Amino acid sequence: MTGGLPFGGSSAVNLRSYQCEALGAIRAAKDRGVRRTLCVMPTGTGKNTVLASNIGAFADDDPIFTSLVVAHRIELLEQSASTIERICPHLKVDIHGGGHKASKHAQVIVGGVQSLGMPGATPEILTQLSPSLVIVDEAHHAAADTYQRIFQRTGCYDQLGPMLVGYTATDHRLDGQSLSGDQCVFEEVAYRYPLRKALADGWLVDVQGYKVDLDLDLDKVKKTAGDYNESQLERVMNTEPVNEAAFKGWEEIGGRNLKTIVFCVTVDHAQTVAEVFRSNGVRAETVWGDMGREARAETLRKFAEGSIDVVTNCQILTEGTDIPTASCVLMLRPTKSWSMYVQMVGRGLRPLPGVVDKHSEALFRCSAIAQSAKPKCVVIDVVDNSVAHRLTGKPDDGKSPSLNEMFGLPSTLDTEGATVAQALETFEDLDDATQASIRQRPTKFSGIKTKIQQFKMLVELDEAAEAKESGAAFVWLKTGEATYVASCGWGGGEINRSAVMVGDFVGNWSLELKSTNSNGQVLREQTFHLPRNLAAAFIQAEHIIAKEFTGVAHFASRAATWRRGVATGPQLATLRRLGVPEELLEGLGRSKASEMITRLQAQEGR
Repeated sequence: MTGGLPFGGSSAVNLRSYQCEALGAIRAAKDRGVRRTLCVMPTGTGKNTVLASNIGAFADDDPIFTSLVVAHRIELLEQSASTIERICPHLKVDIHGGGHKASKHAQVIVGGVQSLGMPGATPEILTQLSPSLVIVDEAHHAAADTYQRIFQRTGCYDQLGPMLVGYTATDHRLDGQSLSGDQCVFEEVAYRYPLRKALADGWLVDVQGYKVDLDLDLDKVKKTAGDYNESQLERVMNTEPVNEAAFKGWEEIGGRNLKTIVFCVTVDHAQTVAEVFRSNGVRAETVWGDMGREARAETLRKFAEGSIDVVTNCQILTEGTDIPTASCVLMLRPTKSWSMYVQMVGRGLRPLPGVVDKHSEALFRCSAIAQSAKPKCVVIDVVDNSVAHRLTGKPDDGKSPSLNEMFGLPSTLDTEGATVAQALETFEDLDDATQASIRQRPTKFSGIKTKIQQFKMLVELDEAAEAKESGAAFVWLKTGEATYVASCGWGGGEINRSAVMVGDFVGNWSLELKSTNSNGQVLREQTFHLPRNLAAAFIQAEHIIAKEFTGVAHFASRAATWRRGVATGPQLATLRRLGVPEELLEGLGRSKASEMITRLQAQEGR
């Protein structure tokens, strides 16, 4: 569904509904006094269109408007400048960087980070510019020193300085200094369009994920700046057994019928992998950063048009590349970086041109994609089988990103070739306890649809290890990524009391308390802000819960006396009526039996 540019934009541009929502959220953040904010949108959903419309809308409110757009590669500078000129033809737009020099009369300067953020004296163009709005493309880089110099030089941290808006496709919390901590770059996320919603809304193609499990032993690879050390990683990945296994996995999945982008560790690795494909009769070429721009563009043109079937690369295609015909992504570059992982997968998610924009409803867009020449994107992840099925840890423990978690599925779920849409539909039909159990144990997609498997998961469900390690006194269950639930029983006229602790994209934690009365009427819906540190958040949450919910310790405490001993006769009888097999009842504890009864009765609508 589309709509006109909100806020009376000067140029005629048709925006999709979520793009209008993004602009509205940014304007609302500005009206609330927020000075530095983020807009998170998946690759392929028109981030540059929103960015340019953002400039147009703000320019219409300010007769002396000027803006600075910051990006780190010449391709990104040229793409942004072109889109801004198309959407805002009334504004003078210049590029500064990559051999271009902006005029001091430009109203919008699209500047390269290397040209504007290097140490030393402030570049002359910045001394002449007093921007009302500073925009950062690919904002997951914004914590780097070069970006920080630009923000300081343009007054983004000053109380009366310009508004800073970052755009990024990274749909997960960024680690370290990027957004978290007391001195964060951005104050909040004004708008986030979740990747899974973009898929459900029919703006992106469905995804089919596969794993190629190999003995890589990545635990021995040193970490540098939060990711694998490149030289050590190349020694592990750029070997004949690994490259051949990756090719065979690709071929077995049907890769010869898929236009494929391969992400590699280094240029040498990319060239070696391309040779493996060529030696097996596949038309494959390599692109890299220091390659001549014309030669690189020609190679990508051939790939897009079909005379090349596979293109290998080292990071150069992670950003600023639009090749909708790509229908497979082969990940031969393990990473600890969510931003890099999301960018790599995102290269294959665009539908073919002309497939979706003529349809106003999500159902018709999804149907059009399914009937197109590119109904889905196949993502093949080459993983270390020694860690592929480890239980997930704390939200900030530096674990490797996964395709599942990009879409809100647990990393422990083996989708067995099911698409993301199929897996989400099945997973979300499960009650929250079964979902929580899947997050704690390796599970096959085919197994979660059987009742006996669901009962086993309920029996094996245990409290979150990170809550125990924090010193929390209550029993907390992990029911989603950065989501923890404590059952709080009843008291003070309230029943169905619940406490949910949720972490957001920028590392903030909040506590949501809810309750009803015996008639089902909502009595309480409260939200409390918690410390950014997860352990401290658990402790603070429990202080708030104890203050707000009468007698809660009797229900929620790990040491509560009612949790002791084996299940009672009435509990076992209830579980039998609910269909739990006899073999699962033997030795069942009272606490677990109570949890299972509550969950199963809710699931059955009793």
